[in-house]
Amino acid sequence: MRYALILFIGLISVTASAMQYDFMSRYDRFSVDVTQGRALFNGQRVSAKPFVYIEPLFNTELLDDCSAATLRKKPDLTIIRQADKRAAAPFTTKRLVYFKSRLVSDGKHCAPVIGQEFYLLPLHRKWFTNSHERKSVAIGDTLTVRAQGKSLESFVKKDGHWRTKAGTVNVNWDYFSNFINALHDFSVDFRVLPGAARPETKFIIQTNGHAYVFEKVGDKTWALRMPGSAWLIASGDFGVFGQSMSAARWASPYESSLKIVQDDKSSPVARIAALNSLTADALASARPLLGKILDNREEPLELREDIVARLRESPSMANMRVLIQALSPSEDPEFLNAVTEALRIRNPKGPVIYSNDNSDQISAKIGEWQKWQAH
Repeated sequence: MRYALILFIGLISVTASAMQYDFMSRYDRFSVDVTQGRALFNGQRVSAKPFVYIEPLFNTELLDDCSAATLRKKPDLTIIRQADKRAAAPFTTKRLVYFKSRLVSDGKHCAPVIGQEFYLLPLHRKWFTNSHERKSVAIGDTLTVRAQGKSLESFVKKDGHWRTKAGTVNVNWDYFSNFINALHDFSVDFRVLPGAARPETKFIIQTNGHAYVFEKVGDKTWALRMPGSAWLIASGDFGVFGQSMSAARWASPYESSLKIVQDDKSSPVARIAALNSLTADALASARPLLGKILDNREEPLELREDIVARLRESPSMANMRVLIQALSPSEDPEFLNAVTEALRIRNPKGPVIYSNDNSDQISAKIGEWQKWQAH
């Protein structure tokens, strides 16, 4: 049996007789009324979309006799359609749905079902009542992404900023940001049973003491199984994950240049050349790496001053925080002068540290910059 989407749309738009559909599963028992293409639950209009997959069950004649063994177990879903006496359809028609064996029965006759749409049949009233629904994954201070039985990347949030747990610095932070944003306030486009998923695409995120399972339910659509849920929720917002999940997704596209920038065995000239080859977006993704170099007074001064100059070109608050973090009374005065001059691009009233400032003056000016950052 194949589902006839176009056929059903035509049918439901012209049906004048009222029909009641009773749904029974281990998760819920409820009824939905349909009249002239409108679906009602407890008198309130709800989504009629699930009927695209329900109606073909009733429009297809079941011819094969079922064996006792086939129907021995309780069905996963029972749907009873009760039609108005004026309707062409029988007054009461029953369909028993068996997901594992992919069968539909009327109690005596059976038909096999092909197509993944089978797994979109409603097990709960939420299939109808939760239109325009939005959900969020509660992200804690740690986040691990796992696939193929191994960890792809682990992150920890400290002082409001994400870092990699293992100290890996060349992460694609733009991808990370899009990934996190997709988990917040995403649309629930439809619900589907796990049987529709493609197991080879599965990846898991672990955060806040829970595991969230993601799988593809088609060529492009990702769906999420929330902790404790028996079904998946699919969302177009998950499209930012890409076609598949792998370690390559998390690696910076500027990996080769960033390796040179952080390689203390390379010459300062080579490291500066690699730094200058990075775009502004790449610099933004590499902030943890740049901040680590700025904070290390054993790194070449010319490299550190070049990093300050590059961050000055894009004076975002995130870049300014990296510069303020690099301020220390024990630093080279020329370096402190370069940093505070760069900070004044964002805050022209901020103090500049000069080479002839004493230690008290330097500490006071650093304190002003830290106070400005806090606000």
